[in-house]
Amino acid sequence: MRLIVITPETDLPGETGILGQLFDAGLEHLHIRKPQYTKQQMEQYLSEIDPVWYRRVVLHDRFDTGFRKGIRRFHLNSRNPFPPAEREILVSRSCHSLQEITLYINQPYDYLFLSPVFDSISKKGYTAGFSEDLLQQAFSTGVLNNKIVALGGITVERIPQIRLWGFGGVAVLGALWNSLSPVARFKELKHICEVKDI
Repeated sequence: MRLIVITPETDLPGETGILGQLFDAGLEHLHIRKPQYTKQQMEQYLSEIDPVWYRRVVLHDRFDTGFRKGIRRFHLNSRNPFPPAEREILVSRSCHSLQEITLYINQPYDYLFLSPVFDSISKKGYTAGFSEDLLQQAFSTGVLNNKIVALGGITVERIPQIRLWGFGGVAVLGALWNSLSPVARFKELKHICEVKDI
């Protein structure tokens, strides 16, 4: 399964240093979500990441700044619903209903987020938007497949169930950044995502 890490909205002490350790530990997809950042703040944040990792970075905001830095992966959301006009980029998108999934699944997105699958860890009061029965039905009818990434309340313990629902990946935020050791937690998550038969 694909494992995606999303940055915390509010900067944490030593955050970009931790990102370097996550990349070294095998992180393939880092989503930088900093909606409050100015252009200058985004430039500074990206300058603290070794450019060798830019091919693994996906931006949610400040697309123009990222493109000038050499980043070619972008994530669409309600704040930024349209991709850069440039060619040879990869684009993903956030969805909050199964109807949105069916609308976008056949469009040229690298993958789609579906959230919140479980009660959010990082956003208090952001509760699960789907029943287990609904997710099982969506899997049975082919709506959920390996192009869909589960987001919201993702923990190590929940990944086996997410796999059974047919998701192709998970995106984590609170479970990783709220832990005492984000790098150790990432390694746990990565291990369970790589297990083929549970």
